[in-house]
Amino acid sequence: ADIVFVGGATDTHDGFWKRQWDKIREREKQSVKIEEIDEQIEEIKAAVITVAAIEKAQAKPTAIDYSEQTRIIEALIARRAQLIEQEDEELLLLI
Repeated sequence: ADIVFVGGATDTHDGFWKRQWDKIREREKQSVKIEEIDEQIEEIKAAVITVAAIEKAQAKPTAIDYSEQTRIIEALIARRAQLIEQEDEELLLLI
């Protein structure tokens, strides 16, 4: 059976549903990416907390510069937000 879209374009039933499933699979891949980014953020936070605990136990600061860790976390958070925004846009297209 053919599907007729507004504007007169046609598509086969199977082709239409294949594209819908492809979109769903892509969203699932993005969800995995978001989870991986969340894990990376948590690992970096844990490392920073560990270093801070060591500094405190030694009772002397080691003058570690956390700017690189901060930059990495900020970049990961920005990428996560971008993936979520893209996922939201794709959800709207499915509706």
